[in-house]
Amino acid sequence: MASGPGAVPEEALIAGDSKFDIAAGRNAGVTTVAVTYGYREKPYLAEAAHATAEFRDLPAVLDRISSKLI
Repeated sequence: MASGPGAVPEEALIAGDSKFDIAAGRNAGVTTVAVTYGYREKPYLAEAAHATAEFRDLPAVLDRISSKLI
């Protein structure tokens, strides 16, 4: 999560592998990324804005998200 002067939820994200991670991000107003290779399977992470099943694909997901902020 972002903190400090000038931090805004629209420019932060949380990547998580549980429904609690995704819920925390949604409650904080930040972009959520489900990493389905972790603790829970995809059905438990359906409310995330984005998802990835492979760690190696995470940078591409982050690039897509950040390109929308520019």
